[in-house]
Amino acid sequence: CIRSRLKSIFTHDKKQTQQAISEADYILFGGGQLFNEDEPYSIYLWGIHARAFQKLRKKYIIIGQSFSKLTKKYSKKIVERAVNNAHEVFVRDEESRNILHKLNIKRQIYVTVDPAFILDESDFEEKKHEPSVLIILRKYKNIDGKDIEKKINKAAEKFTVDKKNIDIGNMRQSISYYWNLFKSAEMIFAMRLHAAILAILAERPFLALNYSPKVENMMKKLGLDKKVINFPINPSEITAKLKQPFDIEKIKEAKAKEHKKAENQQ
Repeated sequence: CIRSRLKSIFTHDKKQTQQAISEADYILFGGGQLFNEDEPYSIYLWGIHARAFQKLRKKYIIIGQSFSKLTKKYSKKIVERAVNNAHEVFVRDEESRNILHKLNIKRQIYVTVDPAFILDESDFEEKKHEPSVLIILRKYKNIDGKDIEKKINKAAEKFTVDKKNIDIGNMRQSISYYWNLFKSAEMIFAMRLHAAILAILAERPFLALNYSPKVENMMKKLGLDKKVINFPINPSEITAKLKQPFDIEKIKEAKAKEHKKAENQQ
């Protein structure tokens, strides 16, 4: 965040952003879990964005965001103002809506599908990869990525294919490349929420590493909460989950339901 702000001072990014906002009819204020007390600066950062949209008299739509429990007065006040001044509000799980309902929110809040479920696999040319086990981690607070990878590798010894630690948060290849990589995977360990969603779309076995409430809430919404591994990561828990049969039909069912909801909401 600080790096981005400094960059905007010494480049034309800030001016270009302000120009783009001033020319827009609507602004899609998408997420993520932008208003996050685990990263307090984010509350202020996105609150300032929402305030700027309001001052410029621009209609902004909160879409695809998750909200976790807020405990600080300043957090509640900023979120209340940002949500109340939005033109429309769409969250991606019931728990997020429940959290907002407990605040002083005076507008309707809709639960919608995550936009990733609009993905049409027919857009991607099929290209097979060698089977592998994918490990998708992310930097977050004091979580030690190397330690997690070590524990996963230990728990996943039964897999004889290559284990790949990939970073989809810094995508160096096309989405088509990652789609085919996921489609070829024997197993996917996803710390990033959208890595878990991509595993569902690719209809592959996966476990979601629950570093944030948005991960657990989404899996509950999809009826896939048994695919969740909580922190701190315990290799024996992973091993136990891997011994259980992976119900691909349940994953397909969750995917089909979200696709249908997306079609109905378009």
